Amino acid sequence: MRQHVVCTALGLVVVALFVGYAARFYYRVDFVTRFDHLLYDTRLRLTAPGGIDDRIVILDIDERSLATPELGRWPWGRDVQARLVRKLFEKYGVALVAFDVVNGERDRSSGLPVLERLATGELKDVREFQAALERVRPRLDHDGEFAAAIKGRPVVLGFYFTNPETETNGTLPAAVLDDSVFRGRGVQFARYTGFGANLPEFQAAALAAGHFTPLVDEDGIIRRVPMLAEFKGQYYEPLSLAVFRALTGAAPVEVNVGDMGSRLRKAYTVMGDAVNLSSRVEGLTKEYGAPIIVGPATREAVRGIVFRELDRVRVKGKDEPVAIFEPIGPENEVGRERVEELKLWGQALKLYRARSWDQAELILFNLQRLYPRVPLYSLYADRVARYRHESPGPGWDGVTSFETK
Repeated sequence: MRQHVVCTALGLVVVALFVGYAARFYYRVDFVTRFDHLLYDTRLRLTAPGGIDDRIVILDIDERSLATPELGRWPWGRDVQARLVRKLFEKYGVALVAFDVVNGERDRSSGLPVLERLATGELKDVREFQAALERVRPRLDHDGEFAAAIKGRPVVLGFYFTNPETETNGTLPAAVLDDSVFRGRGVQFARYTGFGANLPEFQAAALAAGHFTPLVDEDGIIRRVPMLAEFKGQYYEPLSLAVFRALTGAAPVEVNVGDMGSRLRKAYTVMGDAVNLSSRVEGLTKEYGAPIIVGPATREAVRGIVFRELDRVRVKGKDEPVAIFEPIGPENEVGRERVEELKLWGQALKLYRARSWDQAELILFNLQRLYPRVPLYSLYADRVARYRHESPGPGWDGVTSFETK
């Protein structure tokens, strides 16, 4: 009997230790922490999708690029970054550019600051010098060139927070939330006292910005970046979320964010109706062959961008249909041929919804012939062929329903 009491007591002590660890009391058990990390890493390796997402391209500053004489010494002048931004949008037609480096100091590589000091000093009365400086100033103002290159384009800048340093450099973007949202809720966030951000003219010209401040675990491995970082009672989003919102044009919506779960086990996550809908819509990109898909609210909120309507869909978990669109590009960069293509597609979509199968099929045939690499036209041609033989029924409203996530 006494032996059973001792075993039971020891068992309760062990259970209490593990419960206290899981509930994040005032101690940690090292081997349990390592085991927890091992389980997490294993689960990610087993469940994470494999392969490469060809919608995302990483431009790495590697040894080869640093050794290229045409680019100059590191750090490169902002004129090099400006040319890179213009080339990415104008030649390669990228949907968005995100920087995970900080441009927080002035570019003095052109020598413009020296010339400006001369212009206000010993050469201030030399008219020829003053006139020549005004002519070449735009070419030598590399910071101004970079700001002009990113202005009006979907460019997201990066910045970082620091602890325990209180030094601040650059200009932070507008916070996504203030302290009134979480006041009295007892939600804990990663809190910081300093930051390194971009020059004010860059921040003003960029579409958005997000932090790339990692949370380093005890084993030195980075597994997380806080979805909300707190600085002086203001909350800032990470670069990944800023990129997502910039691509989708998503305005702030009401979601639940923070540690979710029980006292025994919690995980930092985001939940809400908007999160579920965004996930469902994002999953349709492969179906329609579109790198980015947005909803009607985004289309209305984003100005100066040409969109192509793809469909009206009813996603899993939603009864109301929603229109989905693909962003094509800035209005001033979409050529006449592309505009005519979109007009022709608009006619085909209208005829498709009106059940005018023959006329819709004729236009889709021409679109497939002219643009064989656009999978959207083949998708609708197959739908028309199917509906001609199998009528969608009298109650069909032109909406496509998806039953999978």
